[in-house]
Parts: sequence; structure tokens; C-alpha cells
Amino acid sequence: MDELAAHQPDLVKILVEDHFDAVPKIPIRLSSAIIQEAHKHGLKVVKAPAAAPAQVAEAPKAVPAKAPARVKKGGLTEAGRKKLSIALKKRWATKKKVAKNLPQPLRRS
Repeated sequence: MDELAAHQPDLVKILVEDHFDAVPKIPIRLSSAIIQEAHKHGLKVVKAPAAAPAQVAEAPKAVPAKAPARVKKGGLTEAGRKKLSIALKKRWATKKKVAKNLPQPLRRS
């Protein structure tokens, strides 16, 4: 700890979990000694993140809960369907007009 304190770090990070037996667990006596020595030198001690990215892929994953199916309420009326159709036709016509005016290399097929 003396050598580490000479570099004046902001904190000391220790691994206290075994990450599903992927990494050996630090004995409590050793982690206590590290914490005491760090505090003697005025350093903070923090627990390391849960796992490295390679270990996360190997860890068992929880199955996400399925969202309840949405209940369809009503539908489009005939008038609503007609308005939507007209609006989409206008939109497509505008896009076609813009696409025709683009230089050849930028034109989509």
C-alpha cells in the first residue's frame, strides 16, 4: 500500500465478489487489511464494478417479463382511412419530386 500511496491515487478499487466463480474471491482478512492500510494513507476504498464485459456474457441472464398484449380499440373509420390514404399519397408524391431533382449519385433506386 505504501508503494501505491506514493503515486497519490484518488481511490483504491478492490474486487469483493466472485462473479459467479469466474474470479477467486478475496478473503475477508485480506480485504480488511487493504481497507485499513488505504485509510491510514487517507485513500478511499471502493468496490469494483459487477463484472468485466467478457464475464457479463457468461453470466446467466434473467428472462425479461413480457409486456401484456395491447388491446386494439376500434379501428379506422372509412373517412379516416380515406384521409390517411390521401395524406400518404401527397407525402410519397413530394418524396418522388425531391428524388428526381437530386444529382444522379445521390439518387436512391
